[in-house]
Amino acid sequence: MASDAPPQADTLTGLLARRREARDATDHATVTATSRTLWQRWVAAGETEQLLADARAERAHARRHDQEEYQAICDSAIGLAHLRRGELEEAEAAFHTAARHFTRSATSGELAVANHHLGEVYIKLDRIDDARRHLHAAAGAFREHNAAVWLAKSHVKLAETYALHDSQARHHFKAALTALMQAKKAPEAGHCAMRLAAAHAAAADTKTALSLYQEAATVLEHVERHALQAEALAQLATLQAGSNKIREAEYNYDKARTASIAARTSPLTAVCDIAIALLWDEQARKSYRRGAILFHTVNLMLPATIVLTAIHESNEERAETWRPVLAQLLGWSIAALPGSEHAELRGAIADYARHHNASDSDQESVRKGRRPHTPTLLALLPHMVDGIDKLGTFLPAPSRLTAASTGAHGRLAPFLESARHRFPRHDG
Repeated sequence: MASDAPPQADTLTGLLARRREARDATDHATVTATSRTLWQRWVAAGETEQLLADARAERAHARRHDQEEYQAICDSAIGLAHLRRGELEEAEAAFHTAARHFTRSATSGELAVANHHLGEVYIKLDRIDDARRHLHAAAGAFREHNAAVWLAKSHVKLAETYALHDSQARHHFKAALTALMQAKKAPEAGHCAMRLAAAHAAAADTKTALSLYQEAATVLEHVERHALQAEALAQLATLQAGSNKIREAEYNYDKARTASIAARTSPLTAVCDIAIALLWDEQARKSYRRGAILFHTVNLMLPATIVLTAIHESNEERAETWRPVLAQLLGWSIAALPGSEHAELRGAIADYARHHNASDSDQESVRKGRRPHTPTLLALLPHMVDGIDKLGTFLPAPSRLTAASTGAHGRLAPFLESARHRFPRHDG
């Protein structure tokens, strides 16, 4: 069975030399082990073309020398290369070829790996019954071999074959979490706890979801996985905001923002800024200083909105989904700035909205009067936080954050400058 351990820190040149020397010495075990390490390295780097070429060459050598077991291992590697490339029919054929040999030779560990990957193939082909059959078979073998990380992987894939609110999704995520904890794989366990939390949240079990997100954030902070920690805290805060725990939500969004800055995940930093601004608004609704507080919230909101808009508009599909959210955020910003002293800034925001086809009919009606009447936008937060996965750490090039490209002219210029400084690119 393929090891759960990460590849060793040898150079590729050194690994290739070791394999040649082992082959010259007819040391088949070292040839196989070294090939696995090479293939793991290429999989991790996304170099599927190199993986495919090497595994095919090794399979040809195995055929010439009647090394059936090694040939089947090569077939499995070829299947993985095709799977990662999205070539599902080729992947299915390669894994089935490998599985037939491993079945004949009673090599249960290798068969389990092939079955696991066949399960992945069938999920992508939407053949869910076939996927579950292969994944259950894989999980059973991994359990017998005490291969905890592989067992967790199979349970996660099984969970993905069910709707998130389904009890079976929770069952399999919990089984995966148990395996990872037993294996003392803290980062993976933290991430799995987040997925289990999301399943509980989808089933309206908010109390359990809150607890799991908190535990995940604590573990991920301990192992310094700040990007995942930030995401866990943001999800925790979003649930708290939806449960009207406004102060707790603000506290955890602030922690998420700090973790996201450490992780250089600027899109999440921007979402946290927007969330905190909206939470300030909720807390200030009855304050006699509400006008001053809202001016500060706008100063936090607008740079984050500008940078998120530039990020989303780098992709047309993302831009379409962002536009209605943008319209509401800009409408909120206009509503937060009543009075003649803010007329110029309101006009600049309205111009920016028109530039991005995000004008809201309500924006015109909120300009009159002295008292701010802002809408409650906390319902936007789950959509924004859930969308972070699609944005990753991406930030637009400086050329995308100019007045001409963003439409942030006039009174919006200071907010554009703030966006550049608050969300710097970290090239290299």
